[in-house]
Parts: sequence; C-alpha cells; structure tokens
Amino acid sequence: MGARGLLPFAAVLAATSWAPRSVSAGQGQEAVFNTVRAGLVRAVVDDGMVKEQIGEALVNLAEHVIFDQEIDLSDAMEKIRADKTNGTGYSTRSSKKKCKKGKKCGSMFELEELWGYGCFCNFGDAWKTSHGKPINAVDEVCQRLYNCYKCAIIDGAEEGSNECDPSTQKYKVPIIKSVNDKGTYGACSEVNSKNNCKLRTCTCDLNFATELLAYYFEGLVVDQEVAHANGFEMDKHCTKCVGKYCGGGNKRCCGEYPVRFPYNTQEGRRGCCWKKTYNTNKLQCCDDTFVKSITADCS
Repeated sequence: MGARGLLPFAAVLAATSWAPRSVSAGQGQEAVFNTVRAGLVRAVVDDGMVKEQIGEALVNLAEHVIFDQEIDLSDAMEKIRADKTNGTGYSTRSSKKKCKKGKKCGSMFELEELWGYGCFCNFGDAWKTSHGKPINAVDEVCQRLYNCYKCAIIDGAEEGSNECDPSTQKYKVPIIKSVNDKGTYGACSEVNSKNNCKLRTCTCDLNFATELLAYYFEGLVVDQEVAHANGFEMDKHCTKCVGKYCGGGNKRCCGEYPVRFPYNTQEGRRGCCWKKTYNTNKLQCCDDTFVKSITADCS
C-alpha cells in the first residue's frame, strides 16, 4: 500500500481506507493495524492525550510499517490473541470508565501507558514539568521530545518571536514517502517552510512518533512501576538540577532538529560544536564540526 497524504485526524479515521478492516484468519496485518488504530482513537479522540498531528503521524507510520515493510508481526499477533482470550484488549471494553488514564489496560498499543510516566513522559500542559534524568529507554524518547520543544521556544525567542508553543502548535504533517526521501527535517520543511515554529514542532513530533512506534513493534514492555498513577513520584526519583546555573543564565540550543537540546552557556564557559557542548576554557570548535584542545591547530 502506498503512503497517503494526511487529513485532519477525525477525517483520517472516518475515511473508508482508514476504517477498521474486516479481519479473517491469517490476516495479521489488518489485525495489527486495527489494534493500533483503536489505541490511537482512544489516546487522541477519547482522552485528548496527544495532539492530532502526532496521531496522524502514528497512523501513517503504522500503515507504512505494517503493510509496506517486511517485519515479523508474530509477537504483535500473539498479544492481540491474548487480549481477546483474556478480555483485556481495547475492543472488549464496554466503556471508557473501565480504563482510566494511567491504568494498564492490556491492549498491544496503549499510549495511555505513557500518560504521566517517568521523568519526561508528561503531555498537555504538564510537559514543562519534566526534569531530571530519564528512567529508561521509553523515557529517553519523551526526553528528546521535551528537549526539542524547549529548543523550538528558545530558538524562536532568539529570532524575536515569543509566541511559539509546540504543545499546541498546529502544522502540516508530511506524507511518509517524503519523510523516507528527504528525512524528517526536509519533509517537514517542505510543507511548513513559512513558519519556523510549525517546522520545528513538526520535526519534534514526527521523530517522537517514529521512535515510539518502533519500540512498540520491537516488543517493548512498558514498565508500569514508573507510572505516576502507580505511585512513581517525580520529586523523589527525578533529580533536580542544583547549582548556580540551574534556574538562570543564558540558555541556548545545540544539535540539529529533531534531536536538538538546550544547554546553559554558563556566562560563555560552554559552547556548542555541531552536536555536542564543550568547555570553552579548554577546547575549541573546529569547522563547526569537532572539538580540539584550545592550543591545538584545527587544520
């Protein structure tokens, strides 16, 4: 199946080609796609957990991975069969009340597992409360989204705009073919070239969706011990920055979107060289690519 252009999320779900598909024995691809779709309906439409654009990206990426790539779906199918047998899957729930945010519901693709999770999986207005060091690989994915959002704000302010809010910013999501051909930044730039906030937010969200979906298809088990609803407390387990430059100082960003990250310049003591920061008292950036001793020759 070829990648499609993206519609508003409600329209995507209503479109005939995106509707739940009739599944018969052996139709593993359709069964997996329907399960992913159900999880997204719940997270985006029912609970409002993530933005529509992230939902759109996940639907398109899921279609591409499931139908266009030759991947082993046996683990996913086993989980779906277990859900059906045990009555834990999305399709078995008679009402939303049976599965509230933060509760593990059992379905193969449950974004609710990440609603308030670890140190960085905080969504909506709560995303700015994230801090500390990521607890695990899933939390690292959320940290990259957090860092990317922070840099969209910081870079916008440096350009004279204080209006960028990535958590609510709407933008056009590129089709998967464009992402495959031009990369995340190039594809997002093609459809959001006139607005840097839209462009940057697009790269942040698309990278988050890509990494998250990859983890699910790799058989990721989300450790629910670090879910906030199960007693995980950020104040206890997410280390807070301590020191002179934690709350203040000049913040800038380093790296390239969508993996750009903020850092404190420490009054000029730290600089950025392409994708890493360095001590400017001891090192120098050569050709904006690599660092060497401040006494060394860059040539």
